[in-house]
Amino acid sequence: MDTHHTSLGEATPLLGSNSGSPESIRQNHPKRAVALVSLLILLLAGSGSLCSLPQTRLVEDVLCHRYYQDSYDSGDPIDERLCKNDIIQSDLAYILGAYDTIEAVTGMFTSVSQDPKIPRHSDSQAKDFPYT
Repeated sequence: MDTHHTSLGEATPLLGSNSGSPESIRQNHPKRAVALVSLLILLLAGSGSLCSLPQTRLVEDVLCHRYYQDSYDSGDPIDERLCKNDIIQSDLAYILGAYDTIEAVTGMFTSVSQDPKIPRHSDSQAKDFPYT
């Protein structure tokens, strides 16, 4: 029985010295890393869009009931095709656009106010700060 022995000992790593390190993965497979990050962004953006669908439908339903309040009772369902007219869809786009803008501005101010790299100064120290 001839077994194929080489000079590898038990202390020699089987996969190489740094084959599992993050640096070797990035160096060996940069296209794979870009593809995975792109897939992650796509999934996160898609899930955010799917989560906003019920909100959009609720706002559209409220606008539709307001538009047809004389024709239908408040509890009666309105055919969804009637809610697709230009006036209702224009109002819906305006409301959702305003909501997205307010959400973005709020998120921007929240993230800036919580950034630990931004120095906090009292009024007496503010005159020494070069950007004030």
